[in-house]
Amino acid sequence: MGYDSVYIDVNSVMGKSPSALRFKQDLEEFTFDPTIVDRMQGYTFRLIGAVEALGADAPVEHGYIADYLDEIGLSMFVRRDEDGQFSGLAYERLVLVAIDALKDTRARLADLEARVQALGG
Repeated sequence: MGYDSVYIDVNSVMGKSPSALRFKQDLEEFTFDPTIVDRMQGYTFRLIGAVEALGADAPVEHGYIADYLDEIGLSMFVRRDEDGQFSGLAYERLVLVAIDALKDTRARLADLEARVQALGG
């Protein structure tokens, strides 16, 4: 059993995003440049609608800005509305970038450890 993530598209149609091989075709391996995480800048902000409704009591949120992630080459995670305007991010899929950055970091660490060992450390 378990659970499925549910998504709502720009037309307000709800569906699931299947991950099993049996649902996919045209598979190609991919990697992200691990240094792209260095160009990802997080922000604190308050949503305009929350400020309009709550004034100074509107909560401060943390996140990324779709417009800026699009600019640095992460457009595949940017969501647009029916007019093509930026509307949000697929935050749950940004983990793909983090995984590639982590794999790169682990490979670099293993290389450094091997070099230290070779030097007799």
